[in-house]
Amino acid sequence: MADTQHTGDVHAPPSEYYSGPLALKSAGINRSRSRNYQFHAQQDDTQSKVRRRGSIDDKSRHPRRFLIDIATIEQAILEQEDTNGDYQITIEDSGPKVLKVPTAASNGNRTMEIRGTYMLSNLLQEMALAKDCGLRQVVIDEDRLSENPVNRLSRMIRTT
Repeated sequence: MADTQHTGDVHAPPSEYYSGPLALKSAGINRSRSRNYQFHAQQDDTQSKVRRRGSIDDKSRHPRRFLIDIATIEQAILEQEDTNGDYQITIEDSGPKVLKVPTAASNGNRTMEIRGTYMLSNLLQEMALAKDCGLRQVVIDEDRLSENPVNRLSRMIRTT
């Protein structure tokens, strides 16, 4: 299905990060479920069940990883987010700044949202780096997309 997977270091150079065999096994991963209801005391001190939706943030112990089909996601992100046509995601673009991408833990069946200009811009950059390594599909860690900007720039200068 996918061509490669990164090694253990999330901040490794692209040549190391995007190399190695991909193992997208859906082994039994223990995940915590967020509570989707709470009991609240009403004014007359009786208990009633008030349903509330759980947080959309995944509370798992494992870092989020996204299964990216480069051609599909690149086309979607450029059509949706790059409104001025310069192949960059910046604050000048008037897109919604949210993109749903498939997760690696679900073998691409479930999606999670990548939010914000910075993370979307980094996703576009990571896809370009993976494409330069000759890949069509790749697994990208969320930590790589949300890396500190100074650390990311320093690492990119050193390694690419």
